[in-house]
Amino acid sequence: MRIISFLVAVLFLTAVGQAQPTISFSDLLGLVGEWEGTLTYTDELDDTTRVTVPARFSAGAAQGKLITRIVYRKANGESVLQWGEWQVSGDGRRILIDDKTWFVSNKRVTENGTTLMFQGGGVDNNRSAHIIHGMYIGHQDSVVMTKQVLYNHAGTEILRQHFRLGRDEE
Repeated sequence: MRIISFLVAVLFLTAVGQAQPTISFSDLLGLVGEWEGTLTYTDELDDTTRVTVPARFSAGAAQGKLITRIVYRKANGESVLQWGEWQVSGDGRRILIDDKTWFVSNKRVTENGTTLMFQGGGVDNNRSAHIIHGMYIGHQDSVVMTKQVLYNHAGTEILRQHFRLGRDEE
């Protein structure tokens, strides 16, 4: 977790003093298709217990929007199905996910894939927080998505979700 915190800090400091990065809808198209892998999450009951479960993710593009679906089963047996709708703003500086605006804070393209980060204020586990979403879309059919939570006025930092996914070959 310290490595992820370090990477987030480096990416944030790299972005300071530079023009705000922009993304386009085409940056998200690598997510289109069926994916399977694992979700490691920090349990909301105690904010410390880490749980890893199988997860599935799918995405399709329609009318400039990415429609997503995430399916997994929590350790307590509860099934989770989350539908999402993602849309990039006209200037590429924001991404709208389920009617919530996130500000693009980093974009890095390499020969292996694209890393995107977006962040903003929000609520996690019924508490006000600064939330940072990270995404790596690999050219070799791999995706990593993270959600990091920094609770306001608490000094608490939690890696809430960490998806590691590969193309579903079925």
